[in-house]
Amino acid sequence: SIAGVYRALGGTSNGTVSSNFRTVIVANEIRTLGKDASQLRLRPEDITAVRGLAGACAERGETVLEVLGRSLCPSIYGHDYIKKALVLQLLGGEEVNLENGTHLRGDINVMIVGDPSTAKSQLLRSVM
Repeated sequence: SIAGVYRALGGTSNGTVSSNFRTVIVANEIRTLGKDASQLRLRPEDITAVRGLAGACAERGETVLEVLGRSLCPSIYGHDYIKKALVLQLLGGEEVNLENGTHLRGDINVMIVGDPSTAKSQLLRSVM
């Protein structure tokens, strides 16, 4: 996890100001988050609960992602697309090793950029 400031740095070319910008993140905090998916074991009651949630959502004409997105930080109004992205990041994906040796990570990286006072930090704290 990296917390920092997203900056666009102006460039120069042959002593003149260039219109090309280099973007960087000036990190204030870097934290390693450990995760071992091999330790995950689903119990039969967990599977039943997930199927029940999917059925209840289908009856109301909603997707599970919409319901989980709304349940993430309910005190923060709006930002539904960001909440859904954070839910997907929390759930992750499946690691894949292709036959040609290519390794596809299952983890999803998320960077939230926006104006001050738009609940970015609160949303990220809720998933850390």
